[in-house]
Amino acid sequence: MAYRRSSRPRTWQVQQRHLWASFEARFSMGSVFLAHPFLPHADYRAYVAAGMLVAVQVALITGFFLERTGRRRAQREARHVRAHLVHLARVSSMGELVVSLAHELNQPLTAVHGNARTAARMLSRDQVPVAELADILQDIVNDVKRAADLVAQIRDMVSRRPAERVHVDVNGAVRNVRKLLAGESAVRRVPVELDLTPLPLRVEADPIQLQQVLLNLVLNAIEAASMSRGDPPKVEIRSALSAPRTVHIVVRDNGPGLEPGMEGQVFEPFYTTKGSGMGIGLWIARSIVESHGGRIWATNVPEGGAAFHVALPRVPGEEEA
Repeated sequence: MAYRRSSRPRTWQVQQRHLWASFEARFSMGSVFLAHPFLPHADYRAYVAAGMLVAVQVALITGFFLERTGRRRAQREARHVRAHLVHLARVSSMGELVVSLAHELNQPLTAVHGNARTAARMLSRDQVPVAELADILQDIVNDVKRAADLVAQIRDMVSRRPAERVHVDVNGAVRNVRKLLAGESAVRRVPVELDLTPLPLRVEADPIQLQQVLLNLVLNAIEAASMSRGDPPKVEIRSALSAPRTVHIVVRDNGPGLEPGMEGQVFEPFYTTKGSGMGIGLWIARSIVESHGGRIWATNVPEGGAAFHVALPRVPGEEEA
């Protein structure tokens, strides 16, 4: 029996199925066949479809897993690079303050030396003035503690340690930064004035990173104020509550101010107006503030100068306290 070949190309399985159907048609109803061609795609169509669906799902899940793993690896590398840059900026800031820090450290050491010589002369007398000697020894203790605190602050700023979030007193952090920059303020003859609210201002932050932000802002403000051409140069640091749960810090100078339209660009990486600056200080400051759930921005002051604002979320429950 001749079979007409179809114009459409057929696979081997389809051809075998067609031939078997023609063969079956020759027999009467009720015939039993002991052999039958094995055609998986036809006899196990549901199983084949389920297997293909499972294969597609496995491929998708594997793809999503690899993509997620790669994204997490990229995030870890980005955090690692950011931590390096933050530390580099801290070390760079300390490098800029070498002269002023040496001047600040020299003051208590000189006082200790002078008080020690005075105490030695008192001890050589026939009658030792015990009360005066006790006062001198207390002065020595205070000066040594002052020098030790300064060294500890410098060590903390330049050390590399993992960031930790604790409850930080904002006003205390401002006072510590002012103390750290006292030498720079004296060398440049730019007084740093404080206008801090008496309300408790606590934020959840890494204390060293918060001090790094304030140090960068105040150091830039001192340098800008030193270029003031009108009123005597000065820098003012304010703290307040701009909302019940928002701590607002303002660092203001009376220098030449920012160029019009540059209020947002100063926070871009590698933007600097200094001849020797790297241009990453304010960029890192913004990165730190935003990682703490806050916001930082700059404005020009109508009377002259610039103001840098930092807003951070207040510790929950602090307003009740």
